[in-house]
Amino acid sequence: MTDAALLGASRDRLLRGASRHPLAAVCAEGLARCGAENGTRLALLVSGGGDSMALLLLVAAIRERSDPSLDSIAVLTVDHGLRPEARDECAAALSLARELGIDRSECVRVEVDRGGNLLDRARAARYEAARAFAERHRCAAVVAAHTADDRAESLLLGLRRGIGLASLTRLLPVREFADGTLPTILRPLLAVRRAELRDFLARLEVRWREDPSNMLHDRGALRSDPVAAAMAGEIAGGATRVLDELAELVGFRDEVLAERLGAAATSLARADFDRLPGALRAAALRSLVERAGGFIAQATLDRALAAVRQRERAPRVFECAGSVELSIDAREVAARSLR
Repeated sequence: MTDAALLGASRDRLLRGASRHPLAAVCAEGLARCGAENGTRLALLVSGGGDSMALLLLVAAIRERSDPSLDSIAVLTVDHGLRPEARDECAAALSLARELGIDRSECVRVEVDRGGNLLDRARAARYEAARAFAERHRCAAVVAAHTADDRAESLLLGLRRGIGLASLTRLLPVREFADGTLPTILRPLLAVRRAELRDFLARLEVRWREDPSNMLHDRGALRSDPVAAAMAGEIAGGATRVLDELAELVGFRDEVLAERLGAAATSLARADFDRLPGALRAAALRSLVERAGGFIAQATLDRALAAVRQRERAPRVFECAGSVELSIDAREVAARSLR
């Protein structure tokens, strides 16, 4: 049998096995919930880990029914340049994509400064690479492989850190960024457990590679502690409905806030800001910074809110990610890009 025939036989086996698995129906429902119709070209973020390799197989199996060429799928894997093993992980992701016959697949190397919150900077670099990749291949959205376990872990860590509602509900089925600096993110696997995806890959005899950085920092500590991991597992089984309802409430809050701020304003009169209910002030500062093309860290947000609560009128400036500064004085609250 020729190499091409062997490749074709492997492709048929993988797609047939994936399409017959119960998770294919779950993933298809997740994509429909995200508004991703059959003809919509999607960019899949695939790292070589278990979650994203399963996502790649499931989406390919679903799309192959109506798009045998799989031209409606593009695959991006990102090498952050932080670990030598990442090259092999990216190569594994590309190998599976090409075995499935997906022509639009590539690895992009990004530069991430070390120190400070490395994970946040790596995520920002990855999403920027995804935005450029999606634009280059005319993809309507980027698909990520976050699971019910990721959502539960984020909830527990968020509660421990005392972060706001928006952060607790960040892992939404669809996340859009109004300023266009990041791509629309779709997450069709939020109802699926991590272990289910690995069982699925094992049944199809597909190997994956675990990123050791997943076991670092707070999330890794949560997974390595048996009691905490068990708690996160129980929450993952029942938190979806609560988080979805909370996300709807946050959406309603954001609609109210948009009416108060205006369509694209990056500033607000100080008197108007002071009249906002306390529940809207943090969201207002985040929105102003994001509209200016930046991101405000929680610690920076806390300092800005403290300055407002103390009724300070002396000008204060807070540096935000993305080369944006937030200024608060007696006249206005404003976010400005420094680019």
